[in-house]
Amino acid sequence: MPNPNPKEIEEWVSGRKSLAGENLRGADLSVSDLGEADLSGAKLQWANLWGAYLRQISLQGADLQEADLQGANLFRADLAGANLIGANFREADLRGARLERSRTDGAFFRRTNLSVFSSAPSWPTVWERLLED
Repeated sequence: MPNPNPKEIEEWVSGRKSLAGENLRGADLSVSDLGEADLSGAKLQWANLWGAYLRQISLQGADLQEADLQGANLFRADLAGANLIGANFREADLRGARLERSRTDGAFFRRTNLSVFSSAPSWPTVWERLLED
């Protein structure tokens, strides 16, 4: 899918709900609605996901190196094993997100909501594992 725009991505996902393994490097997906989509293993380096609706999305093993997720809604997103090196999560909502085994070197989390709350899914979050130690 060469250089897709946000509308094309939304139409693609609405029909299939899966972009697993797709090459979306540098794609402009700002303010896209990709809630509950499967982007596991997708290549999203340098992608613009600013303000995107990514609630309950699967990004397991995805490559989001240097991606811009500022202000994105990643509520209960699955980012397990994802490459998040240098990604920008400023003011993003990561409540209840799975982050285990993800690489976060140099990622920017200023004013990011990383709360763990009672209605979170049963999987352990990074913060719960830190509390256990």
